[in-house]
Amino acid sequence: MTNPALTDRARRCKAERVATPGDQARRTLDLLRNQIETGRLDAAAGTAARLLFIAPDPLVRAEVESALGVMLQRVGRVVESRDHFLFAASLTDNPGLRASYLAQASEVQFLGGDLTATRTTANQALELGERSGNAAAVCESLANLALVAQSEGYPGLAVDLARRSSRLGSIAPHSGPRSGWLRPLPVLPLAAAMVDLDLLADADRLLSEALASPAVAETAAHRPWLLGLRGIVRLLAGDWDRALMDAHSNLAEADRSGSLAARPWGWGVAAIVESLRGNASGATTLLDAAGANRLGAFGRYGEEWLLVGRATAAQQLPAYRQTLTEAWYRTRSHRWMVIWRPLAPALVRAAVAGGDLELAREVSLEAAEGARRAGGVASADASALQCAGLLSGDIDTLLSAVERYRSCGRPFALGQACLDAARGWIARGRPADAVVLLREATDIFHGLRAREPLIAAGLLLARHTGATTLPVVRVDPLAPLTRAERAVAIRAGQGLTNPQIAAELFLSARTVQAHLSSTYAKLTISSRVQLAGLVAAGVADTRNETRI
Repeated sequence: MTNPALTDRARRCKAERVATPGDQARRTLDLLRNQIETGRLDAAAGTAARLLFIAPDPLVRAEVESALGVMLQRVGRVVESRDHFLFAASLTDNPGLRASYLAQASEVQFLGGDLTATRTTANQALELGERSGNAAAVCESLANLALVAQSEGYPGLAVDLARRSSRLGSIAPHSGPRSGWLRPLPVLPLAAAMVDLDLLADADRLLSEALASPAVAETAAHRPWLLGLRGIVRLLAGDWDRALMDAHSNLAEADRSGSLAARPWGWGVAAIVESLRGNASGATTLLDAAGANRLGAFGRYGEEWLLVGRATAAQQLPAYRQTLTEAWYRTRSHRWMVIWRPLAPALVRAAVAGGDLELAREVSLEAAEGARRAGGVASADASALQCAGLLSGDIDTLLSAVERYRSCGRPFALGQACLDAARGWIARGRPADAVVLLREATDIFHGLRAREPLIAAGLLLARHTGATTLPVVRVDPLAPLTRAERAVAIRAGQGLTNPQIAAELFLSARTVQAHLSSTYAKLTISSRVQLAGLVAAGVADTRNETRI
């Protein structure tokens, strides 16, 4: 959700730009922009300091302040970032330049959770941008207003605003080395709003097209955010293998581009998948890395996904409930965006199990309000019904939640709802009615290779059908790899050297090493010894079915 582009925003203020002091300052500004775009933030900080010394002109100072805002935004220091953008806006009376800086300020205000300030600043930028003809500022302001609309529970309005931004970004005349940066800008709010309208396939396609576009290739700082959101979309849609790949790509691209604030999405999605699939060591490695690289004591936007990952990996119910509760209250600044629908039923379930009915009632009421605002979207209705049913124990409400989930394309949520309803039937002394739901749940969890919930559903199914074996699940520790990476990984894990692998697969040694580096990142390992263990497990699994 960052706007990394430091483009020629003053194209329409050319006369004022010409008056800026000296070719040296302009060349140094170009260098600064390049350093930021290529993720060399330490070098950029030094260049910014030099500019402030050699060119005290207010217009140059404004550009430097904006550059500092971008750098701080990349690493999640949103309060300081906001202050730099607002200061940049105060240094010029030119409405076009002020519009650009205020649009950027509204973006970081959103990331900091201040929706009122976001709306106010974005509307100021929108008015100035329209008055001055600054299409970039108008485009960005509309995108930020779309994020506010979605956070307030109105995904339909968010889609309308994001599409206006997208149309403007695709036709706006602009020039310079970053001339394509407007085009991917509205993609994140538009895709996120599509998710909340249950248009998961459309959101996936939109994000994939953006990632393949030259504009995103040119502005590398967009990529971690796009990959992170696509990972979330695929997690919700049940495409877990590709969600895991996106999560690891998010982390790698964030490190490369310096967009460190995007990493909680990657850590969270990867930890959720690894934990639910029973890969405790993989989840722990991810969560340890997240803890060691946290951007601040309270975290920033996206940390709620990381907290859900921590909760999913928790071994005890109290820790699980406590971490989910922290995630829930962290979402309250962006109240109705994406995560509340899977998070609310999980927290109500944990709160009821722990006897905290006050918390369960609070979350259930919030979910009901979210469903009301969404205006009949299936996943919102289903989440609210599931919360109400878990709180009341009413089987009809739980069954209604199952029916609503069946129409929204979120298989894991459907599996959990089936399991909840099955438990409701069992509590009423009607296990035969539970069996159909348990079979549906086990089929879903088996398809996702979600070992932990599969065990829970499978045990109940075995108990109430008299079965002596549980469903078979095939676990492939090398699933995140591409075919080429897998071929290299298997040979490396079996003890072949890089030159031997290269000769066997007709590859260069450099290509083999590149595949291994990518493999280590995707599997969250750091040595051939660890790889050998995973390869051994994978090879064994192709020979023998694992019963759980």
